[in-house]
Amino acid sequence: MNTALEAGSMTAGDSSSSGSTFGDPVEPILPAPPDDSCERLHFTEGACSEDPCPPWPCPALDQILGPSWCSLPDGQGHCPSNFDCAAAEADPTGATLVRCLAFNNPCRVDADCSTQSPYCVIDARYSSGSCDHGGIGARCRADDDCQSGSHCIAIDQDGTRGCTDGAEGSKCNFDAECRGGRCAHPTGVAIRDVNNEPRLPVVGICTIGQSRSFCYTDVGICPPGKTCVPSSSSAPCLGDLHCVKANNAVGGLCSSGDVGDPCFKDSDCTSQHCPADVDRVCTAGAVGDPCSDPSDCETGICTPRASLSSPFPMQCSSGEPGEPCVSQADCKSGFCDPRTPGDSRRLCTNRLGESGERCQSDTNCKNHVCGQTQDGMVCINGKVGDLCHEPLWCASGFCVFSSCSAGAPGDRCAEAADCLSQQCALDPQQGISVCGP
Repeated sequence: MNTALEAGSMTAGDSSSSGSTFGDPVEPILPAPPDDSCERLHFTEGACSEDPCPPWPCPALDQILGPSWCSLPDGQGHCPSNFDCAAAEADPTGATLVRCLAFNNPCRVDADCSTQSPYCVIDARYSSGSCDHGGIGARCRADDDCQSGSHCIAIDQDGTRGCTDGAEGSKCNFDAECRGGRCAHPTGVAIRDVNNEPRLPVVGICTIGQSRSFCYTDVGICPPGKTCVPSSSSAPCLGDLHCVKANNAVGGLCSSGDVGDPCFKDSDCTSQHCPADVDRVCTAGAVGDPCSDPSDCETGICTPRASLSSPFPMQCSSGEPGEPCVSQADCKSGFCDPRTPGDSRRLCTNRLGESGERCQSDTNCKNHVCGQTQDGMVCINGKVGDLCHEPLWCASGFCVFSSCSAGAPGDRCAEAADCLSQQCALDPQQGISVCGP
C-alpha cells in the first residue's frame, strides 16, 4: 500500500505542508524476546511425596500457592524444593514464578516431554528449557516449538513470543505468517530526534482482506514534527474494498460501500446512508431500512420500528396511513393518532382534520383550508364558532374576534361589515356591540 496521506488531507511530498507525511511501508523490527523462562529461576528439584513441602525459601516474597507450593497440579513428577530468590524478586509482576511453580516441566529435547506438552522450548540463554503444548499463545522461540502450520511470533510489543495459527483475526508480525497473506498493523510513527526512522508496531492482526475483514485505517492526523508510515506492507483489503473505521477506536473493517457492508459515516457508503445503529452498515435508505435520523431515509421519515420483532429501534417509513409515527411530520396525511384511545403508540391516519387541528396542507382538512395561526397551521372548517383570522376562513364570510359568526341580529360585532344588516351598535344591557336588525 503506497498511498501517502498527511494531516489536513495533504499528500506525501507536498512541500507546502507544515505537517509531516505518511512514508513508504516498512517492515516492523522485532525486539529480542524477554527472558520469561523458568530456567532463570534456577529451580532445584526434590522428591515428590505426600510429605509437607520444604519451608518457603524467599521471606521477601509472599508465599505463592499456599503450603503445598512444591506440589505441582499437573502430575508431571517435577517438584521444586528451592529457587533463586533474587531472580524471582526481579520479576515485578511475579507472573513467571507463579507459572513456573505450577507448570514447569524441565527438558533438554522434545523426547523429554509428554504427549500433552510435546515441545521443549529452550531460550538461547540456557542449555535446557521447559515443555509446552505448542497451541495458540503457547510460549515458543522458533516455529518448531509450535504445532504444525503455526508460527512463533512476537505477541506483545516487548517481544514476548507465542504461537499463532495465522487464521483471520490472529496476531502476526509479517504477511507470511497469515493464511490470507495479509498482516495489518496500526500506523507507525517516528519522532524527530527520538526515533527518526518510522517503524510499524510489532504486533498486527491477520486479515483475508474481504468484506468485513479486520483492517487498520491510515486516515488520521500525523502530528507536526512526526512522520507516519502506512498500516501494512500490503494493501489491507482486496480489490476495490477500502478500510473504514469501525465502532472500536483501534481498527476498521474492509468495505465496498455497497448495501450491507460496514461503514462509520455516510461517505463510506455509495448510498450515502450509514445509520448510527449498533451494526453500522450501509443501507439503501428504503422503507423498512434501519435509521437513526431522517437523513438516513430516502423519504426523509425515520420512525419507531413497526413491530416488536424488528431488530432495529427505528426504521425508514413511507408516512402512509398505518405506519408508526411520533409527530404529524411523520405522516403524509398530517395526522399521527393513538392506535387506540389512551395508547401511547401512534399511527399515521388518513382522516381529515377538524377545525383547530394542526395540518400541513389544505388536503389535510375537511374544509380543505389549512390556515396559519399564532399556534401554527390548523384546519379551518368555517362553521359558526370555529377559529378564524380572516373572513375567508368562514362559510358566512364573517370573522369576528377570531371566531366565525353568522352576522345575524344580536351577534357580536366590531364594525358594520361584521353584520348582514350592516348595522353594528352598542347594546347597553350587554355592554358590547351587536348586529342590528
